[in-house]
Amino acid sequence: FDCIAGGGGGGGIYGTATSTKVFANSGATLYVDTAASTDLRLSVNGTDIAKAKNNKDFEIVDGNLVIGTAGHGIDFHNYGTGTDIDSNLLDDYEEGTWVPTPNTNLTLHSTYHRWSYTKIGRQVTIRGLFLPSAVSGTDAISVTLPFNSANLTGLGNAAGVGTMFSNITGATAGVASFIGNNMDEMRFYILTEGSGWARMANDDISTSSEIYFSHTYFAA
Repeated sequence: FDCIAGGGGGGGIYGTATSTKVFANSGATLYVDTAASTDLRLSVNGTDIAKAKNNKDFEIVDGNLVIGTAGHGIDFHNYGTGTDIDSNLLDDYEEGTWVPTPNTNLTLHSTYHRWSYTKIGRQVTIRGLFLPSAVSGTDAISVTLPFNSANLTGLGNAAGVGTMFSNITGATAGVASFIGNNMDEMRFYILTEGSGWARMANDDISTSSEIYFSHTYFAA
């Protein structure tokens, strides 16, 4: 490499035939430049960890891309085509489990009481098996969420689909899970053929009842 001082405050370090160069222009912007057919590689102890490829892709060879500050992420602003776009920033990905707290007079089976979630941006998908081990009274059934739901005024947060159930009194047309706006809980509803739906309560279930569910909602 040769060290070359440029006019107007510029200068840089150039490789053979100037195919690779590191230089700063007069505005103090630092450039790292390679020939059109060459990848720019970042390595540690001789091992590649990332590449700026000559086809304009950026490849992480080993390791993770870590967003170090909350509220930042991957910005897709150049790809928005809607008229009422709120955000093009993907600022969260998370997957894990949580133990929901049920309503009064209801205990969930200790083997199946830990449920899972995946959160992509504000969209949360939860999955689990609702299996009571003890139940009494007539309390309305609810279970707490891993994240509170958003207030989607005029849009709703919509009931979930994808439940499989057994031994639920009166559920002649099925069972639905529901998460509304500004809620910290999910509720279950009994669907009755020809007469709509009603909130599921403790006296609608027993220790032989089961609800397998998957529900997607938007977090606050």
